[in-house]
Amino acid sequence: MGNNKSPLDEARGIALTLLDRLDRIAELTERQLIQDQNIYVTKVLNTLTDTAAQDTVKPPPGVMWLVRRIAVTSALNGGCALYLNEAQPQNLIDGSFTNAAMDAWAPSDGGLYIPDGNVLVIRFFNQPNNQVCTINLRITEIAISE
Repeated sequence: MGNNKSPLDEARGIALTLLDRLDRIAELTERQLIQDQNIYVTKVLNTLTDTAAQDTVKPPPGVMWLVRRIAVTSALNGGCALYLNEAQPQNLIDGSFTNAAMDAWAPSDGGLYIPDGNVLVIRFFNQPNNQVCTINLRITEIAISE
Protein backbone atom coordinates (compact mmCIF):
# COMPACT_ATOMS: atom_id res chain seq x y z
CA MET A 1 0.00 0.00 0.00
CA GLY A 2 1.20 3.49 -0.77
CA ASN A 3 1.62 6.54 1.36
CA ASN A 4 -1.78 8.05 2.15
CA LYS A 5 -0.50 11.32 3.65
CA SER A 6 -2.13 14.48 2.42
CA PRO A 7 0.06 17.26 1.05
CA LEU A 8 -0.81 19.27 4.16
CA ASP A 9 0.48 16.49 6.47
CA GLU A 10 3.66 16.19 4.43
CA ALA A 11 4.22 19.96 4.58
CA ARG A 12 3.58 19.93 8.35
CA GLY A 13 6.14 17.11 8.80
CA ILE A 14 8.75 18.97 6.77
CA ALA A 15 8.10 22.20 8.70
CA LEU A 16 8.46 20.43 12.07
CA THR A 17 11.71 18.81 10.94
CA LEU A 18 13.05 22.20 9.83
CA LEU A 19 12.03 23.83 13.12
CA ASP A 20 13.81 21.09 15.09
CA ARG A 21 16.96 21.61 13.04
CA LEU A 22 16.78 25.38 13.46
CA ASP A 23 16.42 24.97 17.24
CA ARG A 24 19.50 22.74 17.25
CA ILE A 25 21.48 25.26 15.18
CA ALA A 26 20.43 28.08 17.54
CA GLU A 27 21.61 26.08 20.58
CA LEU A 28 24.98 25.33 18.99
CA THR A 29 25.43 28.95 17.92
CA GLU A 30 24.63 30.22 21.41
CA ARG A 31 27.21 27.87 22.92
CA GLN A 32 29.82 29.18 20.49
CA LEU A 33 28.98 32.83 21.20
CA ILE A 34 29.01 32.58 24.99
CA GLN A 35 31.61 30.40 26.66
CA ASP A 36 31.91 30.43 30.43
CA GLN A 37 35.31 29.97 31.99
CA ASN A 38 36.09 30.23 35.70
CA ILE A 39 39.32 32.04 36.51
CA TYR A 40 40.97 33.46 39.61
CA VAL A 41 42.55 36.91 39.73
CA THR A 42 44.88 37.61 42.64
CA LYS A 43 46.37 41.02 43.42
CA VAL A 44 48.92 41.89 46.10
CA LEU A 45 49.03 45.58 46.98
CA ASN A 46 51.30 47.50 49.33
CA THR A 47 50.36 50.75 51.09
CA LEU A 48 52.94 53.46 51.00
CA THR A 49 52.38 56.62 53.01
CA ASP A 50 48.72 57.52 52.43
CA THR A 51 47.20 54.54 54.32
CA ALA A 52 45.58 53.32 51.12
CA ALA A 53 46.43 50.91 48.33
CA GLN A 54 44.70 50.86 44.98
CA ASP A 55 44.90 48.87 41.77
CA THR A 56 42.65 47.86 38.89
CA VAL A 57 41.80 44.70 37.00
CA LYS A 58 40.13 44.63 33.61
CA PRO A 59 38.51 41.93 31.51
CA PRO A 60 40.30 41.22 28.24
CA PRO A 61 38.72 42.65 25.07
CA GLY A 62 35.54 40.86 24.04
CA VAL A 63 34.99 39.45 27.53
CA MET A 64 32.59 40.35 30.32
CA TRP A 65 33.38 39.30 33.90
CA LEU A 66 30.97 38.05 36.50
CA VAL A 67 32.73 38.27 39.89
CA ARG A 68 31.22 35.46 41.98
CA ARG A 69 33.44 35.39 45.10
CA ILE A 70 35.75 37.92 46.78
CA ALA A 71 38.37 37.22 49.45
CA VAL A 72 40.56 39.89 51.03
CA THR A 73 43.28 40.22 53.65
CA SER A 74 44.61 43.48 55.07
CA ALA A 75 45.11 45.30 58.36
CA LEU A 76 42.78 44.90 61.32
CA ASN A 77 39.95 47.46 61.14
CA GLY A 78 40.89 48.38 57.58
CA GLY A 79 38.50 48.19 54.67
CA CYS A 80 38.30 47.29 51.03
CA ALA A 81 36.00 48.92 48.47
CA LEU A 82 35.30 47.87 44.90
CA TYR A 83 34.33 50.45 42.29
CA LEU A 84 33.42 50.35 38.62
CA ASN A 85 35.87 52.40 36.53
CA GLU A 86 36.80 55.05 39.13
CA ALA A 87 37.10 55.22 42.92
CA GLN A 88 34.19 57.64 43.40
CA PRO A 89 31.22 57.18 45.77
CA GLN A 90 28.71 56.92 42.92
CA ASN A 91 30.71 54.03 41.40
CA LEU A 92 30.88 51.88 44.56
CA ILE A 93 29.64 48.36 43.82
CA ASP A 94 30.78 46.25 46.81
CA GLY A 95 33.27 45.96 49.64
CA SER A 96 34.21 44.97 53.16
CA PHE A 97 33.99 48.19 55.13
CA THR A 98 34.56 47.45 58.82
CA ASN A 99 37.24 44.77 59.09
CA ALA A 100 38.94 43.47 55.98
CA ALA A 101 41.73 41.78 57.96
CA MET A 102 40.40 38.50 56.62
CA ASP A 103 37.06 38.41 54.84
CA ALA A 104 35.37 36.49 52.05
CA TRP A 105 31.92 36.83 50.55
CA ALA A 106 29.78 36.18 47.51
CA PRO A 107 28.31 39.36 46.07
CA SER A 108 24.52 39.56 46.20
CA ASP A 109 22.30 39.05 43.15
CA GLY A 110 24.56 36.36 41.71
CA GLY A 111 27.69 38.46 41.29
CA LEU A 112 29.19 41.70 40.04
CA TYR A 113 29.14 42.29 36.30
CA ILE A 114 32.21 44.02 34.88
CA PRO A 115 31.39 44.80 31.23
CA ASP A 116 33.92 44.67 28.42
CA GLY A 117 35.92 47.91 28.32
CA ASN A 118 35.39 48.70 32.04
CA VAL A 119 37.74 48.24 34.99
CA LEU A 120 37.22 47.00 38.53
CA VAL A 121 38.98 49.37 40.95
CA ILE A 122 40.20 47.74 44.17
CA ARG A 123 40.91 50.17 47.01
CA PHE A 124 42.09 49.25 50.51
CA PHE A 125 41.77 52.06 53.04
CA ASN A 126 42.62 52.74 56.71
CA GLN A 127 45.80 50.69 56.38
CA PRO A 128 49.10 51.23 58.23
CA ASN A 129 52.15 52.11 56.19
CA ASN A 130 53.76 49.18 54.36
CA GLN A 131 50.72 46.95 54.92
CA VAL A 132 50.41 44.11 52.42
CA CYS A 133 46.82 43.77 51.18
CA THR A 134 45.57 40.92 49.01
CA ILE A 135 42.44 40.23 47.04
CA ASN A 136 41.39 37.04 45.31
CA LEU A 137 38.50 37.19 42.87
CA ARG A 138 36.67 34.14 41.51
CA ILE A 139 35.41 35.21 38.14
CA THR A 140 33.32 33.65 35.42
CA GLU A 141 34.59 34.97 32.10
CA ILE A 142 31.89 35.30 29.49
CA ALA A 143 33.33 35.60 26.00
CA ILE A 144 31.11 37.73 23.80
CA SER A 145 31.35 37.29 20.04
CA GLU A 146 29.74 39.60 17.56
